[in-house]
Amino acid sequence: MRRLLRWAFALLFVLHDAGSSSLMEFENNNAFAPVCKRNNTNDNVIQDLIQWIRGNGGIVHDERQAFRGRNNNNAAYATAFIPAGTVLLSVPWNLIVEGKRGDYCDLVKRVHQELAKNEHDKSDYGPYMHYLESEMAMMMDQQDVNDESWSTRCSNSLVSDELKKVALLVTRYSRSAYGWYEMIPVRDFYEERPPQEANTRLMEDENDEITTLIASRDIEAEESIVSSTVPDAWWTWRRIEMKKYLDCKSVNQATRPIHSHETWVHLRRLYRQTVGLEQSTISSNDTLDGFDGVPIQAAYSPGKGRGIFATGNIKKDTRVWTLMHQSARFPDGASYRKFLASVPPDMACDLLKFGYIEDMGEEGQPDLALRVDLDEASYTNTAGWDDDVEANIGCPLELEGSDDCEFNEYALRDIFAGEEIYSNYIDFALPEAWEHFGL
Repeated sequence: MRRLLRWAFALLFVLHDAGSSSLMEFENNNAFAPVCKRNNTNDNVIQDLIQWIRGNGGIVHDERQAFRGRNNNNAAYATAFIPAGTVLLSVPWNLIVEGKRGDYCDLVKRVHQELAKNEHDKSDYGPYMHYLESEMAMMMDQQDVNDESWSTRCSNSLVSDELKKVALLVTRYSRSAYGWYEMIPVRDFYEERPPQEANTRLMEDENDEITTLIASRDIEAEESIVSSTVPDAWWTWRRIEMKKYLDCKSVNQATRPIHSHETWVHLRRLYRQTVGLEQSTISSNDTLDGFDGVPIQAAYSPGKGRGIFATGNIKKDTRVWTLMHQSARFPDGASYRKFLASVPPDMACDLLKFGYIEDMGEEGQPDLALRVDLDEASYTNTAGWDDDVEANIGCPLELEGSDDCEFNEYALRDIFAGEEIYSNYIDFALPEAWEHFGL
């Protein structure tokens, strides 16, 4: 059952662009032998991969499904009517590549080793390694090997460019749940969406040795074949249950990266897609952030993890941060859950930590807002970690009760270069209000 859960949960950034990375079309030639037409990928590579899975007791049903590109993403589509219950894909677990205890960094090293063995035809995953080699070659034409979204995940232990390239490959093609990462042949072709949008479901045999993807309902010709990114229970879980599922305790024990500007921009785009442009509360100008030119930088704070530090002197009463630019408000718990389901597990843990609820209403007329600040303000630590630490940004006495303090935080005193910025969460965050959103 653990393996089923691990496979069921896959939260990934899309790390490839349009163009040469897109699949063209697998053409059904009235047999169980599709023809793969992919830019820079030899048809025989895909054919060998499918035959390898079948030869080892697996199933790839391509009589009524085809693998091709649409909107520049890998995808599987029905080429004819597929009745509910049809087995679409079945992969034995001995064909799935895993690291020790499902560790991401160990998986990177394992795939690197298997790719090296494959040069001498000694890898037990030969056809899968051939496929990954062709994919990696295309990705390297598009992706900077120093991309922050994966290069920092192993505490910068991936020192060679070759290992970094493999890490990019693993980030794109691995699947994860409970922090357990694995590489599943052919699995990357199936688009992943929330369970209510899926038309497939996963099943396991009684010995937990093979996992099968079947049609959960009738699938019409030309319809996308969609798997579920998260278990059905995700949409009713509270934060504590999501954290347990994501294994956030282990994630947070490791050194978390300071995200790049590109990562924040990507999160903002996912937020807009989640709630829609009409309900989005963030700026469409991704060059803006809430600090709006105030001299700050994100860095590591001893004993606290990430923090925000002044890089220049900030005078008392200066507006240090505003939520008017990149503070994402979610209309309900469902949209927050959907947003979390669109990112990798470790990033979802970050977003669960960054989220807070505040009351934006007038006295006697509460207006609870579920927010995540999609800029470096999310790294701001709260006063109270140490007895001698006091907040140096917040609402000045003369502005208390004004609308201004609902949207902005000001320097409560002169702040000098090198000082850490502290807010006081108790001034605005309402931890008991998560119940209002079912979280």
